Amino acid sequence: MTRLELDSHSTVSVKAARLDLTSLMAQAQQLVDEGKCEAAEALYESWLALGTDPLAHIAWFNLGAIRQRSRKFNDAVKAYEQALSLVPQLVVATINLGLCFESLGRNRDALSTWEQIVAGPVPDQKMERSHYLMAVNHKGRVLEELNDLEGARQAFEHSLKVDSNQADVLQHWAHVNQKSYQWPVIRSVGCVSESKVLLAMSPLPTLALSDNPALLLLNAREFTRRKWGFSEVTFSFEHRVSTSRIRIGYVSGDLCMHAVGLLLPEFLRSHDRTKFEVYGYDFSPEDGSGLRQFLKESFDVFRSINQLTDEQAARQIASDGVDILIDLHGLSLGARPGIFARRPSLIQCTYLGFMGTTGAPWIDFVIADREVLPPELSTFFTEEPICVDGCFIPLSFLRLPSNSDVSRDSVGLPEDKVIFAAASSVYKITPSMFSNWVQILKRTNNSILWLIHESDLATKNLRQSAVELGLMPDRIVFTQRCTYSEYANRLALADVFLDTYPYNCGSTGRDIIIAAVPMVTKFGPTMVSRMGKSMLCSMGLEELTVASDHAYVELAVALGQSATKRSAIRGKLLALRTLGASQVTNIVRSLEKALVHRLDARTLGSRHSWV
Repeated sequence: MTRLELDSHSTVSVKAARLDLTSLMAQAQQLVDEGKCEAAEALYESWLALGTDPLAHIAWFNLGAIRQRSRKFNDAVKAYEQALSLVPQLVVATINLGLCFESLGRNRDALSTWEQIVAGPVPDQKMERSHYLMAVNHKGRVLEELNDLEGARQAFEHSLKVDSNQADVLQHWAHVNQKSYQWPVIRSVGCVSESKVLLAMSPLPTLALSDNPALLLLNAREFTRRKWGFSEVTFSFEHRVSTSRIRIGYVSGDLCMHAVGLLLPEFLRSHDRTKFEVYGYDFSPEDGSGLRQFLKESFDVFRSINQLTDEQAARQIASDGVDILIDLHGLSLGARPGIFARRPSLIQCTYLGFMGTTGAPWIDFVIADREVLPPELSTFFTEEPICVDGCFIPLSFLRLPSNSDVSRDSVGLPEDKVIFAAASSVYKITPSMFSNWVQILKRTNNSILWLIHESDLATKNLRQSAVELGLMPDRIVFTQRCTYSEYANRLALADVFLDTYPYNCGSTGRDIIIAAVPMVTKFGPTMVSRMGKSMLCSMGLEELTVASDHAYVELAVALGQSATKRSAIRGKLLALRTLGASQVTNIVRSLEKALVHRLDARTLGSRHSWV
């Protein structure tokens, strides 16, 4: 320790010695409010080192909270354990201790910590009951993340029996039903009605439940109101007047090996850099993938906002003078609408991350195309559509190197069967669509259905549903999830891909087209139910799109029974691969033109008319 550090430590110790607990807490909180967490931490440490105090457990708890806020989780664990050694009944310390274990990846320790609270009786007092429910809900949430769906369901149902007025718990409970095929997803639970469950649903899984555009608008609007309110945050700044390139910013937590990230590489690099400067505002996980590094390098300016609050991020965007800001999350998991609510940019859009309306007043435009969002559907969007030329999903044909070692036998598929594949996310499979798939298998005897194994419970329930519909369970083959490169090479093993409805496959649908596998898609009256149609129609394959369950089954059966038809479609898809680069360029150019037109309207001028 240097002399300067020694003097500083001595000063803190002397200062702490003169404080009672109340004064200590007040001064430490002031330091935290000023962003001086290390100084507040040192103050508590010095005070606690002076000796015992009957209320020392409070100081240890507060020290733990500061360390937890500073992401010093191991040190926070030690502080919370000290607090609990003095007062074992300090429930809030137990809850926070579990959260620290979770942050350290010690999920089983987190669960056993919260179980100490959950195993006890339900408290009578309101505050104690609130802490009890907090522990139950954290337990359910982590069990869901660990794919113990039955354990999660039981935890959420227990929580709802204690207090039925918990929209977030209802939301998780219903989504667990979706992911484990416990149908119907929307049903009463305890004293909670079906309508209350429906209103509590998160917008992303709701896209897979209903093709009623009015209901999706209501759901998004209710979710946005409940989570963030409708008021835009007062945020004053003087916007930069651009004299050269227009600055366009993308905000995302999915710039990694994610469905959205996989769609972006060529799109981002296709911006005209002579006229646009592209900024990235990123809060994605560092997954170490080559894709993540490629995406980082696709921006002219790349900023991490992981450690910034929404207000700090908004101020950074405003300071950068971004003219147009595009949200790549919408209302999907991890969204940060608080950034956009502060209006850091003149124009704000939603794109790719959420295939529906956000219902948010701070989002001006939704980027789509005329097939996926025709005029009659725009009534159900609070955003004004910006329609690009062709398909709004970048149909890049950039592929990872093929792996010649991938074969049907290597993934447990029979060589002599027609393979109907459905590689969509588990929650997108609905009872009506699964019934269609069973009908298709019954009418094509020499066939199997190839699905992804998501959890033991989901696989068990889906097999049982097949038996109830009169299909032998061995007609369905489940394979484990794998890396993206393995998955991309496996897709070509399928004969026919069966799209889901009402939530079509987006990024997966693009991968299927790249793999040159015929895709049967049903479209409807919602944006998310028209993604497959948008992609296929842009490639001249409208014959693979249908508007009813009957037509869906008939088309799939016809393809399953005719190798000649399948081969002809594969040939068309292979021939269209050369259009990939130009398709992405066309999207970006038409988007740039539309955005500049809106920007000129906002600035009451034509300073960008040269674009």
